[in-house]
Amino acid sequence: MFKKNIIGHKEQLFILIFSSHLLMSTASFSQQEITHEKSPFNKAVIFGDSLSDNGFFPDIITAIDGMNTTNGRFSNGIVWDEYLFSNQARGTTFSIFGSNRNGDYGDNTQNRSENVNYSVGGSAYLPNDGQYTPTITEQIDDYLNEQASGGNTFSPDSIITLWAGANDALDAMKKGISIQDKANFVKDKLLEALERFYQAGGRNFLIPDMPDFAQVPRFNNSSSPLAHEATRAFNEVIADALADFSKSHLDVNLYSPDMNGFFNTVMRYQDLFGYKNTADACIKIAACKDAPAGSEIQNEFMFWDEIHPTTRTHQYVADYMREYWLNPDLAGFYVTSPEGQYETERNFFFPVTDKTVSGYLTGEKSVYKLNNSKLTLTGDHSYSGGTFIKEGELELGNGSTTGSVTGNIDIADQSVLSFNHSNLFNIDNIISGDGGVKQKGYGVTIINSYNSYRGPTDILAGELMINGSVTSLVKAYSGSILSGIGTIADVLAENGSFISPGDFRNSAVGKLAVNGNVDLKPGSTLDIRVNADGNTSSLSAKGLINLGGIVIFNGGTRGAPLSVAETLAMLGKTSTFLKSDTNIQGHFEEVKPNYRFIGASLDYKFHEVDVSFSQTDRHFAEDAKTRNQVVVADTVEAQGRSSQLYDNIAVSTLNDDLSGAYAQLSGDLYASLQTSLLLDTSLTREAVQKRMADAFDTHLNLPAQGLNAPLSNGMWGQVYSATARIDSDGNAQSMKRSLTGFVTGIDNLASENWHVGLFTGYMRSSLYSGNANATIDTYQLGVYGGREWDNLKLIFGAAAGLHDIDSNRTVSFKEINDGNSTDFHGSSYQTFAELSYTFDTQVAQITPFAGLAYSHVKTDAFTESVSSSSLSGTENKADMASTILGLRLGQVYMLSDTISLGTNFSAGWQHNSKIKPTAQLNFTGGNAFTIDGLTPDRDALMVQAGLQLNLRQDISLGLTYQGQLARRTKDHTVKADFFYRF
Repeated sequence: MFKKNIIGHKEQLFILIFSSHLLMSTASFSQQEITHEKSPFNKAVIFGDSLSDNGFFPDIITAIDGMNTTNGRFSNGIVWDEYLFSNQARGTTFSIFGSNRNGDYGDNTQNRSENVNYSVGGSAYLPNDGQYTPTITEQIDDYLNEQASGGNTFSPDSIITLWAGANDALDAMKKGISIQDKANFVKDKLLEALERFYQAGGRNFLIPDMPDFAQVPRFNNSSSPLAHEATRAFNEVIADALADFSKSHLDVNLYSPDMNGFFNTVMRYQDLFGYKNTADACIKIAACKDAPAGSEIQNEFMFWDEIHPTTRTHQYVADYMREYWLNPDLAGFYVTSPEGQYETERNFFFPVTDKTVSGYLTGEKSVYKLNNSKLTLTGDHSYSGGTFIKEGELELGNGSTTGSVTGNIDIADQSVLSFNHSNLFNIDNIISGDGGVKQKGYGVTIINSYNSYRGPTDILAGELMINGSVTSLVKAYSGSILSGIGTIADVLAENGSFISPGDFRNSAVGKLAVNGNVDLKPGSTLDIRVNADGNTSSLSAKGLINLGGIVIFNGGTRGAPLSVAETLAMLGKTSTFLKSDTNIQGHFEEVKPNYRFIGASLDYKFHEVDVSFSQTDRHFAEDAKTRNQVVVADTVEAQGRSSQLYDNIAVSTLNDDLSGAYAQLSGDLYASLQTSLLLDTSLTREAVQKRMADAFDTHLNLPAQGLNAPLSNGMWGQVYSATARIDSDGNAQSMKRSLTGFVTGIDNLASENWHVGLFTGYMRSSLYSGNANATIDTYQLGVYGGREWDNLKLIFGAAAGLHDIDSNRTVSFKEINDGNSTDFHGSSYQTFAELSYTFDTQVAQITPFAGLAYSHVKTDAFTESVSSSSLSGTENKADMASTILGLRLGQVYMLSDTISLGTNFSAGWQHNSKIKPTAQLNFTGGNAFTIDGLTPDRDALMVQAGLQLNLRQDISLGLTYQGQLARRTKDHTVKADFFYRF
């Protein structure tokens, strides 16, 4: 009877393989060292079959059926769970007449801290006919239903391993019954087991899935797809069961490693893992079978018998699974070689999808990249054993500033080493092999080593600087840069790429050597650096050089540019920048010296191309965009060499903003401030006009009851704040103005119909135009008067102003960085008059009006603080006449017997005379030139709206908004008024 049992379970033994269904698809974590520390679990409770069995059957019993076990293990040594969880006790022990209990191991017993193994070789979820091996359910019963302890439980810090179902699959294949039906039964039993574990306190679970049975020695020579189909069906239901369980139990930790993928990888790279045979059973080879257990020859076999792995394989399995809790972001694609197998520990990474690892390795270790996918390393590693890219892509960095390896790098055929940094990244590692290299990041990667890899070098983005050597074709794609002072096999520059011989980190010119051919495609750019001696960086080839695209000299985007003096010194110099031992074919499509006024002349020869530099006949003004800029450009050009302004403009590059430089130099603020002073005169006259309108329009300052006539004298004041912007007229730069000020006056009724008065005021305004600004303090004094004939009124006045002006102007271009300042004075005067007629209606008081004003401003001569760009200016004058036609509406509302509220609104069309403010300027030691300022708009809409609170017959307070809206001018003012009558 017992022999029948042994024969039955012999057909059901299987290999341990895990799956990874429930882990995240992307692996990445904050940069920390990858270590292999102690297990976080205080105890392991192990259920399963022959791969987990730590010695249930004695060897003498298994030998009866011709099986080969070692101390009860179905291998040549200990099994995976013993590598992970040492010092295991047996949960059940063997007896010919059944299994006996061996103690209590629940969390509530004296054996609570011991690892315990209930696995039995041959166990399955569904019992087989005539067999006495306990089922998986019976193993669980033995643990949970221990009577002596009242029922065992699990600590939340324990881990439960349940690895079963393969014997059910093997039984279905043997008997020819429905594999899917058997798989569905296993799913139900697995869910039932997990739920029982959970109810007993279990929270950490290791649930491996099935191997690909088609790869084990028993089936690997069979052409039948049955073994593979059985693996697929059982793995699907196990994955479904784990997914269902995790959804309903969110507080559990489920570990289900992808051992199927692991075994596939090991078989593909058996030599790397130390195997010489992954197809045959060790026991089928006499030299292996008869060798001492765990000997070197046995460790070279992956399988012990036709379905069970050797103890070396079990050790790999244990090391692989350990990462699921020690380094969870590496779970499923990382394992280390067993301790002591190699002098330098091997770290295998074998992702099947793209993964990112930010941890780092140190010490005597090596890295092996396996499988055809991308592995990105963002940690900065310092291991010493080298890096081996056997398949797929190993990417250093993910577009940031970290990600590196130490030691030499070997790249297998069709594999890739790529660099993806945003910073300057040095590669000192020696790179060898048949694979290739890619530059992907937007930073600069510098290859300093002398390499022998034979695959292509593709520059997809950023810059690859080769200061060592590369023995393969280097291909630069659009937007990328190839540079350096090393040696390359061949160069292909695609449209949009840049070839820039030399090392931009130092000022010396350098040579990039090519042992083969150079092909510069149309649209590519050869960027040549030129030093003060006229010497250039160069590209030298032993093979053919095919010319196309553009050649540019001193592109200026990389490295420190030449000084002004150094640039001028290269004029008249000749240098060779292209050499070929074979031949140079074609011509460049375009030559750009990158200077606006320095030309490069090429001399094409059979073996070389030379360049000579000279000043062109191009004029400075050709880069000016306005008339003012043309005047400045011509003035600077007339100064000639040795003038700092001239020299800086003469060496300007295509990247320099000459138009902006001319605008900075123009000093147009000195002309435009005249426009600002003319416009600002309106604020004082509008204050006077409002006062006189109120004095005449008694309807709007209605007296208190009982008073029959207005008071004859008045004292008044107004404070105001304004902001304005005048857009460019296409010549002078736009200008912003902000100001605050006040005006106050006193008047009296000189006769029955005449009012006369005096006023004074102060204003501070700030002007901003391009790189210049000015502050103006204005002091005002004026007279005014008015006459009324019933509803017809005449208002008139005159005012004068004195202006203190402080200006600052910065010039920053090439080597010019000047701050120019000065202070000077100005004056202004104005006369004005307004005629109006008032209609009183029941709805409002309506007053059409017409006004006329004349303003004149003068600014004194000035000289800015001494610098290369300082200006001097002569006295300047400007005049403007203005007319306005408009309509005022007013109404008053009695709030009480003594308080009333007046409202007013006006709109008008203002027309200004045509003026052209100018400034006569000159640079130190230079010719005089005339700059135009901003011109005022000829026509503008004037709007005003306000409130006036009459507290008594003698006191009024007002608040008014005024706006001037024109094509280029937007001026907004807020005013507060005070009136006192006596």
